[in-house]
Amino acid sequence: MWHKVNFHQLVVQLMPTFLRKPRHISFLMLFSTEIQDVYDNWKEKRKRDLIWLNHNSQVFSMEKILNDEFDNIDRRIRILDSVLYEPQYVWTLGENNPMILYKLNEIQPSDVEDVYLWQDNDYDGGVDFYVALPYQMNVEVLTIQISAVLKRYKLASKRFKLINYE
Repeated sequence: MWHKVNFHQLVVQLMPTFLRKPRHISFLMLFSTEIQDVYDNWKEKRKRDLIWLNHNSQVFSMEKILNDEFDNIDRRIRILDSVLYEPQYVWTLGENNPMILYKLNEIQPSDVEDVYLWQDNDYDGGVDFYVALPYQMNVEVLTIQISAVLKRYKLASKRFKLINYE
């Protein structure tokens, strides 16, 4: 590859043969060490940038990135849709299709199917997706790190929230 360079070897190869003595080589190696360090830093950045370019804001891609970075063995981090519960439609009096609502402590007939009403923010929580972390992973500790990774890969208009699951 064009970007694989061994600067220590290059220094020796570019020296005239009559100057290739251990003392001269050691002296020139001092200068090539700094260049080698800059080159190694560049290689690491290139590797990170290639990973960034190979992934996008699709769900499977972000799940892969999060699992690679934070849960490499069990791969339990999931991305969920923003609607956790399907909205339950309750009819009005004018529609003439009554639905009787019972409280939890009231006795209801056995043929009536259970209906649960949730808060408005359970239907639309103000976020576009949830990042579900297992309970073994502490959300409070990883919030900043996971948020930084997600902000790098997600679309700019998308909002998210970290939650725990069993």
